[in-house]
Amino acid sequence: MSRLYDRAPKDERVKCAVSTVACAAFLGASFVACESNLAHWAIQYLAPYLCFSWWLFTVTYLQHHDYDTKAYDENEWEYVLGGLETIDREFGYGVDELTHHITDCHVAHHMFSDMPHYNLPKATDGVRSVLEPRGLYKKRDTRDFVSKVFELHKDVGHCVDSEEGVRPRATKEECAAAFNGEEWRE
Repeated sequence: MSRLYDRAPKDERVKCAVSTVACAAFLGASFVACESNLAHWAIQYLAPYLCFSWWLFTVTYLQHHDYDTKAYDENEWEYVLGGLETIDREFGYGVDELTHHITDCHVAHHMFSDMPHYNLPKATDGVRSVLEPRGLYKKRDTRDFVSKVFELHKDVGHCVDSEEGVRPRATKEECAAAFNGEEWRE
């Protein structure tokens, strides 16, 4: 059982259990809908699910991670501060248009999260004109997104708490050590 689950309030643990049962039921129903044939299920459900999941992870990870991004302790984090750590990434190949510019206008999305996506390009121009002269705007050409997500994940990893307040990026080994309760930084 996860230590995160053990530490959660009872109502959240109940919601987690209900969600897990619902997901398992849907998974079972999708298998039955594919005539209980594992090959059919893998082709009709698993393959599209894995593609969608990889795409969702890739876009989200690249928008929030790079060599110079920071993550903050919850005592220091503020909405705008967190939004300034996001990155506008140009994916090219029509991807930016197909995703309604959530990829290349992501900073504006974090500044004005209730704004319709069709207004993001105009908002991005305004946000960029204010943030760029101050050195606060991040934009990257990420047409190599397929390899870039693996490169960054290997080099940057994920966030792990530290005593200083800012959470440093951790390598896979450091994350494993931290989740096992071992010391991982000097």
